[in-house]
Amino acid sequence: MGNRPYLSTLIAAALAFGLLAVPVGVAAPSTEGAGAATTDVAHVAKKKKTKKTKKRRKTTRKSRAPVQRGPCAGADTVPSVDVETAEKATVCLLNQERAAKGLGAVSANGDLSVAADRHAQDMVSKKYFSHDAPGGSDFVDRILRAGYVRPTSLGWLLGENLAWGSGALGTPRNIVESWMDSPGHRANVLKGEFENIGVAIVLGAPAAGVQNAATYASEYGRR
Repeated sequence: MGNRPYLSTLIAAALAFGLLAVPVGVAAPSTEGAGAATTDVAHVAKKKKTKKTKKRRKTTRKSRAPVQRGPCAGADTVPSVDVETAEKATVCLLNQERAAKGLGAVSANGDLSVAADRHAQDMVSKKYFSHDAPGGSDFVDRILRAGYVRPTSLGWLLGENLAWGSGALGTPRNIVESWMDSPGHRANVLKGEFENIGVAIVLGAPAAGVQNAATYASEYGRR
């Protein structure tokens, strides 16, 4: 795979009878060169609505966020310089990928950002890289706890992409390019049904002995 970040993406579907997690693709880690980066599998979670609820939803759909044109500020900056700018650049780059395919932009959501930040912090502090925390909770559990959707709500769709990289491999541009080169991650980025996103970058690696690293968590949603 060459000099690429480590990636992880998963798909999960929450149906009327429960939750189903389906891995859709795995990218092998690489540690060649001056940096290291990772992604594992992508997840999407879905809960169906009744026909009656679907009809009501058509009248309450929010307009999509505008897509930023031109360069994304901070796209080539190592996150340790400015984490907030790097997070905004990541969202900008992802929306440019969506726009290139004729898809609407995903808008930043505070609840999804909280879920992303909590997981990225946990991975870095406990040194693991997975959609599932050591205690067994998954990305759907985290997003529900953050309050983006309620367990009893219908019609929601959730997804998660993870990555980490050190050195130049940890810039927003390299992370997004790595997601786009991985079928599972790319499917989440280009899923037209998603309307919201939360991106968090935490300085540090989910592995011991790695310097100048950044760990990314991106949560996608529709409610």
